[in-house]
Amino acid sequence: MSSDRTLRREEALRQLELLANANRQVSESERIVAEWSALIGRMRAEGRDVTVACDLLETLKGNLEARRSNRDLIRQIVTDGARASPQPVSVPA
Repeated sequence: MSSDRTLRREEALRQLELLANANRQVSESERIVAEWSALIGRMRAEGRDVTVACDLLETLKGNLEARRSNRDLIRQIVTDGARASPQPVSVPA
């Protein structure tokens, strides 16, 4: 029984690590989108063509949404596992 508990605990910790990594990826993508948006604003103010930059920004936003969905899925898995576990596991936001 102790080994079962240890395995469940190790799996819970692995899932929490995945969630922490997913949170970092979302934060990084949000930073990139914000910086790219600011760059496009400066380019527009200078009267420069921003067509390609806007296309890239849309791609970056799609990447951000994919990372958010991934993070949310991992969070749900961790939350469901925490509910099923007899020992409480703290799930980060």
